[in-house]
Amino acid sequence: MPIQDVILFHLLLPGERRLWDTWKAFEEATSTFLSLSVGPDIVSDEDIAVLERFTILLYDRTSTLVSVDECRKFLFTKRGRAMNPSYQSSP
Repeated sequence: MPIQDVILFHLLLPGERRLWDTWKAFEEATSTFLSLSVGPDIVSDEDIAVLERFTILLYDRTSTLVSVDECRKFLFTKRGRAMNPSYQSSP
């Protein structure tokens, strides 16, 4: 599925305002989306880092985390839950 279709799909979902506001606040995502829209053979680590950061900001606009895994752990434990080692991703 082309990246334009993915973006359009997300814009049509409930919460599209949040997605659009996050995108406007994190303009670095635009160049990454454009880069990915041409269908590169390999996605760079930099592009993955930008996509992770964008995803984190969708869930928590004030977060300083840069890893989706760190964010997942933070959001899970935020409700007072303890991290079970079996839920932790492998390095």
